[in-house]
Amino acid sequence: TVGTLLGRILYGQGGNALPFFVPMLLSLIHIYSPLELTEEKNRRLSHLLVIVSTLYVAIAVFASLTGVSWMLDFMHQRSFFIVIAFAGAVLLRRWWLLAALTAAAFLLFFQYPALTYVLVAAGGILIALMIRVRRPTALVITAAGIAAIFVILSAGSAGVDVTTTSARYFSQVGKSDNTRARNELLMLGEQRISQSPVLGSGFIDDLTVTAPPGYVDPYIVVPVHNDYVQFAIGGGLIGGGLLACVLGLLVTRGVRVARATRVQGRQASSQLATILTAAIFSLALIAFFNPILIDLQNALCLAIFYDILAAINISSPIPRGPDIDVVVKSPTTG
Repeated sequence: TVGTLLGRILYGQGGNALPFFVPMLLSLIHIYSPLELTEEKNRRLSHLLVIVSTLYVAIAVFASLTGVSWMLDFMHQRSFFIVIAFAGAVLLRRWWLLAALTAAAFLLFFQYPALTYVLVAAGGILIALMIRVRRPTALVITAAGIAAIFVILSAGSAGVDVTTTSARYFSQVGKSDNTRARNELLMLGEQRISQSPVLGSGFIDDLTVTAPPGYVDPYIVVPVHNDYVQFAIGGGLIGGGLLACVLGLLVTRGVRVARATRVQGRQASSQLATILTAAIFSLALIAFFNPILIDLQNALCLAIFYDILAAINISSPIPRGPDIDVVVKSPTTG
């Protein structure tokens, strides 16, 4: 936060990470004034998140069909709201809403067939499986899911030619292929990281790069379409690594809370934790392909999700070994 403030005030760096760090100060609220959440409050929060996210989906559909320019931000870069709406509809058993959301999701995808939609859908399913199935199976699913993500992300850097595959995909769905531009931006981002690989610029400088003509015309100075690379530009490998670790710890905490409260019979708390965890995991996935965390609104959402998740108390320890149903016997039954 200090570095970004210095960059803005003293050096006029208007494209640094200040929009991320300022909302993150809100994540400290639970330390000084923790939220007091009851089962009833958690139930209401789940319903509120579903209502707000469903409203987002409605606005996204309207923007997609009408092409209203100022509404186009309600598209795939904030598709974590779609995950919240879907998770809430399933957990709260609102089947009519699930049907409507499914139709809306297909419409959004066919209007703008971004792979982001596919990734967040897969991420939401992965989180649901991690939380709902028994622990040994959940560990296998987690390992397989993480391995698949690393394989996909490292394919390009490992020398695998994915250009032909991506071109075939874009050709089939009728979407312009921007793989060449994204690769160029990532290469420029890596060049900036190499200038100060450990600590970066201390988040003082802008996190943007200057693209050569012909890549992102009519724009010249643009963000790298990867938040982890952008954080590595600002804070070096330490900064990028810390971002990945923080998001990973949040997801781990969310899975742990959701599973523990489910075993304790606290259905509302488990549902809320599942919804929040799916949202945070979706944000972490989208950040690989879109610069969403260096955005005040998205960063504010992340801070709010964290504050609520941190306030859900695990009142009793998680049982070791496979999940079991808790049976309470009366004294008369022995």
